[in-house]
Amino acid sequence: MKTFPNPIKPGHLLTIESQTSLLNHKIDLYNINAQKIATLIFNEKNNNQYEVSIPEKLASGLYFYKVFDKDGGFVNNGKIQIQ
Repeated sequence: MKTFPNPIKPGHLLTIESQTSLLNHKIDLYNINAQKIATLIFNEKNNNQYEVSIPEKLASGLYFYKVFDKDGGFVNNGKIQIQ
C-alpha cells in the first residue's frame, strides 16, 4: 500500500494505492498518543487507487492509520504527516 501526498494538509484528499480492492473498507486515524481521532470511508478514485478526505480540524503532526475490511479485519497500517 502506498499513500500520497505525504505530508498532506488538512481538508485535502489522501490517495491510497492498493493491489487489492478497498471498497467497503475503512481507515481509522490515530494521534501520537494512540487515541483514535477519526474513522474515514474510502472512495474509489480509479483502478487500484482510493481516496479519503483528511479532516480539516487536524493539527499538524504525525498520525498513524489502520485499514480494516468490511468485517473489521485488519488489512494494513502506516503513518502520515499533517502539515
